[in-house]
Amino acid sequence: MINLACWNTRGLNSTPKQSEVRKLLLDHNISLVCLIETRVRINKKTLVANSVFKDWDMIDNYNSHSLGRIWVGWDPRILNITKIRETDQIIHCNACILDTNDKFRISFVYGSNATD
Repeated sequence: MINLACWNTRGLNSTPKQSEVRKLLLDHNISLVCLIETRVRINKKTLVANSVFKDWDMIDNYNSHSLGRIWVGWDPRILNITKIRETDQIIHCNACILDTNDKFRISFVYGSNATD
């Protein structure tokens, strides 16, 4: 079994917010997390991602939105995640639990409240 979390962080640029996310991951033994509305500019992505995820792998949707609204991080010792498709509001993935070879598809959604 894996533990999954999704959090609308409403910004991930501050060190205290990054510490909160790391604490959540550790305290609840999370192996897959989706962070929504990170508000991290692409030039700061690597710095912030390394602070939050350390030795984890990560995908995002910067190719579809300049603020990378969706970040998906996972522990590569437990899971393998492959992005299938992304938009400015969704990332679709294939996932595999390494110990059991169980496979599933998962989508992470950012529901914008703006009417464009």
